[in-house]
Amino acid sequence: MRGLLVDSNVLLDVFEDDPVWAPWSEEMLDRFSMTHAQRRNPIIYAEISVIPSPPLRASSE
Repeated sequence: MRGLLVDSNVLLDVFEDDPVWAPWSEEMLDRFSMTHAQRRNPIIYAEISVIPSPPLRASSE
């Protein structure tokens, strides 16, 4: 079985249930999982492992 490197944007679309891109990303993952092993590398893990911080508030000075 051939391997397919899954981009972090595709994974984030699914994880965050993006209303625009999640359906497409899910379809592509389903379609290619039948013929390709899904691969991720350390860079992709690093890109999706960052916990977002709350937005900074503007200074009132």
